[in-house]
Amino acid sequence: MVCFLIQRANMWNEAFRVCKDSCPHLMEQLQREFDTSDAKMTMHNDAESIIEQAKRYEKLGEYKRAVECYLQLTPDMMEGNPSALAKCWVRGGELAVKFLKRSQAEYVVQTVAPLLMGIHMHLEAANLYSLLGFKELAVETLIAGKMWDEAKDLASEVSPE
Repeated sequence: MVCFLIQRANMWNEAFRVCKDSCPHLMEQLQREFDTSDAKMTMHNDAESIIEQAKRYEKLGEYKRAVECYLQLTPDMMEGNPSALAKCWVRGGELAVKFLKRSQAEYVVQTVAPLLMGIHMHLEAANLYSLLGFKELAVETLIAGKMWDEAKDLASEVSPE
């Protein structure tokens, strides 16, 4: 049964690849079919598939769904690759800030920033806080990461006195 599920997931990935290359005008239709299929459930723990799905949602302009995909990723799924995980979480945060309502963006950043801090990516967390204008939180995050020079520089921007 497991082999069958993996084969189905690989078939969907191949379908998306071929569609993107050969008939990109049908990507939205293929995405709808995928969304309503049970294959979506077979792929939920595969980090590579989740990242591919997020990128497809981005291309379709479905930014909220892309953000949701990026936020599904966990350290265990990324096999001890914190920089790749951070990149995905940051992308989710950036998409939220750029394309979602302010309240949704705040929720995403306030969810993602502590996760980033948990994998020792304080600078990335601080940058997300800064994107929202939460400069004080950004400074606190840099201090928590012992990034003194960056914290001092940002603090002087916030309060030049």
